[in-house]
Amino acid sequence: MSVAFRLGEIPLGRADLSLRECQSHFTLLPAQEPDPATLASLSVGGSDGVLIRSQPLPNPVGRIRFESGWIRYAPRQYRRCTTEFRGTFAEYLGGFSAKSRSTMGRKVRKFAEAAGASGGMRTYRTAAELEEFFRVAEKVSALTYQERLLDAGLPTDEAFRRSTIDRAASDQIRAYLLFAGDRPVAYLFCPAWKDSDILLYEFLGYDPEFRNLSPGTVLQYLALEQLFGEGKFSMFDFLEGETDQKQLFSTKTTFCADLYYLRKSPRTLLIVAVQTALEESVGAVGRLLDALKLKSRIRNLIRRGMPGTSADPPKKP
Repeated sequence: MSVAFRLGEIPLGRADLSLRECQSHFTLLPAQEPDPATLASLSVGGSDGVLIRSQPLPNPVGRIRFESGWIRYAPRQYRRCTTEFRGTFAEYLGGFSAKSRSTMGRKVRKFAEAAGASGGMRTYRTAAELEEFFRVAEKVSALTYQERLLDAGLPTDEAFRRSTIDRAASDQIRAYLLFAGDRPVAYLFCPAWKDSDILLYEFLGYDPEFRNLSPGTVLQYLALEQLFGEGKFSMFDFLEGETDQKQLFSTKTTFCADLYYLRKSPRTLLIVAVQTALEESVGAVGRLLDALKLKSRIRNLIRRGMPGTSADPPKKP
């Protein structure tokens, strides 16, 4: 496992760590930090420590804490958005304000009018269908800023593709493409978490040429509508972070943190110090730009200054 060093959204490098990672979904974890006995059972001799992703917590915690040979490092703290598939899609929409329902409905109708009779959403779940999905979605992914600026678009490596197609045999994949006429303009890729009934929001991207038609929002709306009708999954997990779209479609948020419990050593201390210094520097600049009301403008100029970029936030690291 490696820890990324970034200057804002720009990757600078990575440091390798030998970590034992907790493999439980966050909904199965108690909303509190683990006790030392739990850490001892998770850690392995010779490893650098333990990583618990999306540990639910009642409140924010300090970024760094030293305790009995460990460094407790919490570089990322965030709210995790989820939607439970309870009742009908109409009942789900009934939980939103009249303004939100009107806005979503207007965007869906606007896209449908522009897309024409041959446009709309297509669903991919079997092995054969997913081969077609990857062929088409990779073309859309290549246009997004996640791919061009961050190298974080839809994965194209053969191992990822084969793993996905293998999982399709047990009906554990849902993938969606949105078309305007015959042209693909957005994709959404959702695997189930470890063959469970929890579906994960893993990759979303759209063609920036169609930005004014809100294709990402429209595709998410149509996918959720279908999933409510399908009745196979219990939850849609939007993963880490709160974008406007995640907050719009979710029915619940849970405060979480990625907690690294690192064995104290000169190397682990250096890794924590460097990453913290970078993020604090970026945070200070960001706060200054916020005060000057320039942050959003500069971010959009950077993204739009690259051919074929979009304004979607990046997916999880």
